[in-house]
Amino acid sequence: MTGFMSLPDITGFAAVEAEEWRALGLRLAEIGLTSEYLRPITQLGANLPSELRLAVERWHLRRVSDAAARAARLLMFEDSISARAACDTLGQTVAERLLRAGLLVSGPDGAVRSPFHLCIAGRIYVFCDDLAHGGDAAMGTGETTLDLCRAAYPSTPVSRALEIGCGAGTIALVLSQKSERVVATDINPRALALGRINAAMNGIGNVEFRAGDAFNPVENDRFDLIVSQPPFVARPRGARAATYLYGGERGDELPRQLLAKICSHLAPSGRAVLFIQWPGDGAGAPEGWLRDAIGCADARILVLRYPAMDADYHCAMYAAAEAARGSGILDERVAVWRDHLESLGIRKLESTLIAIQRDPEDPVWTAAMDVPQEAADQATSASLDQLIANHNLANMDADTLLGATLRPPQGTIFTKEYTLDDPRAPAIRVRLPEAFYGQSVELSEGSLLLISLVAEAETVASAVAQFAARQGIAPAQAAEKMLPAIRQALKLGVLSSMSSNGPKPDTL
Repeated sequence: MTGFMSLPDITGFAAVEAEEWRALGLRLAEIGLTSEYLRPITQLGANLPSELRLAVERWHLRRVSDAAARAARLLMFEDSISARAACDTLGQTVAERLLRAGLLVSGPDGAVRSPFHLCIAGRIYVFCDDLAHGGDAAMGTGETTLDLCRAAYPSTPVSRALEIGCGAGTIALVLSQKSERVVATDINPRALALGRINAAMNGIGNVEFRAGDAFNPVENDRFDLIVSQPPFVARPRGARAATYLYGGERGDELPRQLLAKICSHLAPSGRAVLFIQWPGDGAGAPEGWLRDAIGCADARILVLRYPAMDADYHCAMYAAAEAARGSGILDERVAVWRDHLESLGIRKLESTLIAIQRDPEDPVWTAAMDVPQEAADQATSASLDQLIANHNLANMDADTLLGATLRPPQGTIFTKEYTLDDPRAPAIRVRLPEAFYGQSVELSEGSLLLISLVAEAETVASAVAQFAARQGIAPAQAAEKMLPAIRQALKLGVLSSMSSNGPKPDTL
């Protein structure tokens, strides 16, 4: 295969002092290059393929004259600007230093461009590689990286956090804002080098980058929070090497190895949050074997399942990325990838966000929840807190549940839907808030009555007593009828404990 470009050289970066990288970060913030500034641009052509959207974004940015637009063109949108414009934008001293280091390069016409790519995650600037280079290219913010950041960003500060497979350091640097100390590991020395530069650029000093595979660099350490998006793509024979991408022949070999060791590095009340895509080959949903795979007696496991991606789309997407630097090879690569998945019986790819919560005081359970496509970016640490708290209570003994105060989550909407076919039998639907991903749950009249009683009572026991009086039955009999329905309502999110039903903490 020909036509692929080599990775840009980073050896010149070693000559740039931490203070000079920091000056670049401060300059980008000073000129207003932020996610908010870019949002109107990045929303243009949102339904177009990325290679077409980029051209539209550049067209609009070229018609904006401020420094933030010039910096975005130069560092984020693969465009060239004049050397004079680069000096005016970044400051002459910074621009000249970056030219000598190789972060910026001059073309034959004197115009300046960057062979690297700048990403913005919240308030964090991250330089990474164009992943079309393959090989040891260092990932910055992939398609799901920011979603994982939001889901993992802790509701309250933690002491020690770990990112496995950190790439250029995006998630580790974001976690540093809510962690006393973060360790970031990667098997790729290039990724770690870029990670350290990104930490310096953002003035972050509490992230330690360690070289090695998976948990090997932290063999004897435990953490309050572990976050990872391990390589999970199936690698066909003859595919170009890509450290960040492949999880094995099927794609799930590396994720399984990671899960098997995760609890040995998770503190007794710690949480792990992972994004993994699984091969859908009829072997069963991931949650069916996760508990055995993790091998942790006190883990609570919550799986958020996103809409599956069919194999055709998956292969076309990754083959297009691989062919971006080549010539006339897209058909060949799609065929190779598709043949590989077909030989393994993989017809779809199932994306999951997995939360593993350790707590020796709470009951053990495994649960799965389907998330609609439109809510795929709504997972936050606060929403995971609420979901886990609900499942914990739903699995408690009867006395604990009877003593709880439960209410529908704030923002829940109850509706009756009538149809012309049978207008006398309306469907009762509950539309849940973002913490439960806007799910729609259909209730029976009986279930609505039980939820209404619980929502108005001081405790579940009080609601049981009211139900017993209405039905003319003994309280014990009423509890036997009500508690299974209440447990199910907790798992669905129709009811939540008051302790987890308050205002959401700050999120990323």
